[in-house]
Amino acid sequence: FPKSPATAPARFPNYAVARLASTVAAKAATKLLILTLAAAMLAVLLSPMPAAVLVVLLSLCRPPPCSSCCSRCPRYRYARRAAVAGLTGMLADGRR
Repeated sequence: FPKSPATAPARFPNYAVARLASTVAAKAATKLLILTLAAAMLAVLLSPMPAAVLVVLLSLCRPPPCSSCCSRCPRYRYARRAAVAGLTGMLADGRR
């Protein structure tokens, strides 16, 4: 007689860990999607700018090398701040 999925965590202790890992991965993928959409919106707003500048803007929106799911990681925080500062600086320069 098969057991229900509700009892799976009791039978397999790693089930909870795997479930947490998949949740963290989903959140990281969502953040990456949001960054990509923001980059696309900036590209539309800054469409008269040369293509090379748009490539630089998109490269600033790439996630940092460390895991994006750990928002408490100092490397991630500083990389994110630097990317935002670079984007706002280029936006201010392009609007003049």
